[in-house]
Amino acid sequence: MKKIKKLIRLSVLLLPLLYSVSSCSVDVEVDEIITFDSNFGDLRNWELLATVSENQLKSLIDKDEPELVPIIANRNLRDIKVYKITYNTSNVDGNTILASGLVIVPKHGLNMPLVSFQHGTIFTNDDAPSSYNTKKLATVFAMALASTNYVVIMPDYLGYGASSNYPHPYEHRETLGSTSFDMIMTVKENLGFIDDLILNDKLFIAGYSEGGYATMALHQHIEENSNLKITMSAPASGAYNKSGFFQQMMQLDEDFNYPGSAMWVVDSYNTNYNLNRNWSAFINEPYAATMESILNPFDYINADIAQNPQDLYTAEFRTGLVNGTDTEYLSAIADNDVFDWTPKYPITLYYASEDNWVFPLNSETAYESMLENGANVSRVIYEGEGHFTAGILYVNDVFELFESNR
Repeated sequence: MKKIKKLIRLSVLLLPLLYSVSSCSVDVEVDEIITFDSNFGDLRNWELLATVSENQLKSLIDKDEPELVPIIANRNLRDIKVYKITYNTSNVDGNTILASGLVIVPKHGLNMPLVSFQHGTIFTNDDAPSSYNTKKLATVFAMALASTNYVVIMPDYLGYGASSNYPHPYEHRETLGSTSFDMIMTVKENLGFIDDLILNDKLFIAGYSEGGYATMALHQHIEENSNLKITMSAPASGAYNKSGFFQQMMQLDEDFNYPGSAMWVVDSYNTNYNLNRNWSAFINEPYAATMESILNPFDYINADIAQNPQDLYTAEFRTGLVNGTDTEYLSAIADNDVFDWTPKYPITLYYASEDNWVFPLNSETAYESMLENGANVSRVIYEGEGHFTAGILYVNDVFELFESNR
């Protein structure tokens, strides 16, 4: 890394060890960790995790993610380097906190677009991007993108990686947007010091599920807080209309297959807006006691609770949201709506017509509201597909979208 000599007041720790990534059978040299001082803004650490050759990447995709073959087929691929970075951002209270993420770059490249890819809901720190888990579709997709001459970043968000001792503020608009934005700026400002790579002015942002919501939050944050231009924003299957989602949920009289994830949202807003209610204020017994006994929100997904919202939530909580009388909690929900605004940069929404986790209402109302507001918005609907089957269709389609705009 010959650009290292240009850095001032930094320390380089050489670790001449061989690190084997067993999930993809790639041996990589982890040979340097670079620690920065305050002259480099928010950047704190830049660590090489892996070097992956074109042939190794092809082998990985053929073996574990064959659905991604169309992305690399008949294209000139480049060897890639995978980095973990740590950087300063802000937590829910506005205090400085150390965050992390993955940066994947071609070994050599000029005139490269930057892609920020936001990950979906994860329930273990081992699945965070900076853990470099090549069993995750999102990670392999990012590697494939980088091999076609993009610089790709994947923020961990708060609560994972370097900030894993901090509770993840699940589906929290402000921090999902700001944490992702701060990573974009950190990479844009420092990439030239780390590697012989030059970015162009193209910026693409994308993500699926919570990553789709994070992408929309990031887009709004960029437009409201910076002069960055977004070439294309492509959020997919995100819960953008929190108010509408809660309204629909509270009136649903059939099983919702993912009540644990809804509990995570309920708890996140209760905590992050300092409402300090007990579980019994939201859900009936014995489910309130069950939730009280779970200490780690990552475990909410497996909670033994009722699936029908009429059985799970208290009548008072349901009525308060539907009739508008629970103004305190409704205000917290509304602060996380990100569907009815007017972006000045283009957005393509992706969603599945039969999604029974993140209801299509979210993308439909976002599309209709933005269109009515005069935004440059389009949509791709995966007819007959569900939340999990649409994901692989999305990553292939979003690659083609980015290629058509690069």
